[in-house]
Amino acid sequence: MAEKDVKKVPWFLWPFAAVWELLAFILNITGRLLGILLAVGLMAIGVALTMMVVGAPIGIPLAILGFLLMIRSHYCPVISRITTIGYEIEDFYFAKDFS
Repeated sequence: MAEKDVKKVPWFLWPFAAVWELLAFILNITGRLLGILLAVGLMAIGVALTMMVVGAPIGIPLAILGFLLMIRSHYCPVISRITTIGYEIEDFYFAKDFS
């Protein structure tokens, strides 16, 4: 990724930018925690279904889905960049043209 110029906030708009960054940080942390809690629930349901032999075909993929959701919620760099001021849509990996 090439180095980009981050937009500077004028001094008289700094209080609004600070409040915006605080709200973005709170929503970011809340989203990550919610994703991790949902992942733990999916893994618990998947393990419980896997213990019953009949539910194993549904339980194993459910546990794997929960594990992948936890990895994404904890480590994905896009989550912390979505709400940051100064980034554009081209900066995200899901918007690039891979053809």
